Amino acid sequence: MGSDTQSITSQLKPVALGLVFAILTICFGEAIGMSVGVAEHSIEGWISQQITDHPNNPDLLTKSPEQIEKKSFRYVLRGHFHGTGIGAMSVGLILALGLSWVSARWKMVFSLGVGIGGLLYPVCWLVAGLLMPSIGKTAAKATVDPIVFPAIGMQLMSMLAILLIWGLSVRSDNGTPDGWDVLKR
Repeated sequence: MGSDTQSITSQLKPVALGLVFAILTICFGEAIGMSVGVAEHSIEGWISQQITDHPNNPDLLTKSPEQIEKKSFRYVLRGHFHGTGIGAMSVGLILALGLSWVSARWKMVFSLGVGIGGLLYPVCWLVAGLLMPSIGKTAAKATVDPIVFPAIGMQLMSMLAILLIWGLSVRSDNGTPDGWDVLKR
């Protein structure tokens, strides 16, 4: 192994756990996609049965069972779409962070923010989609709100930090900006 490879390896080591979460996010999204591809009718049948088994679903006052089924299935698909997209974006951001001038501690913090936040978001779409046929759209979303809003905040703040880090790097003559010592410790 050459010194360049060892250098890159040591730079990326602090972001390894964040990368694991990002890759898990892609796997989660793909698992939903494969499940829908293999068992779409079974999933739709389960959703339909949940609607039938829960006649007190408040959505039934204004929507048909078919409309609820369609919206619920759409939320399940959002788990797939967001999982694969956010996971791929997270991998790229975390790798860019790993190659930056920031200290190992901050690399770990920001990579975990992107990785964990990115994983929780599509999980919440799936959970809301599976809960909707039994408790309604509003209650399903309210159930995941305590998880989804911190997840979004964690990921967004970490993404903005990475953007700032790379913006400062571009503006610096040697790639390491002056005056940002807190991020170097």
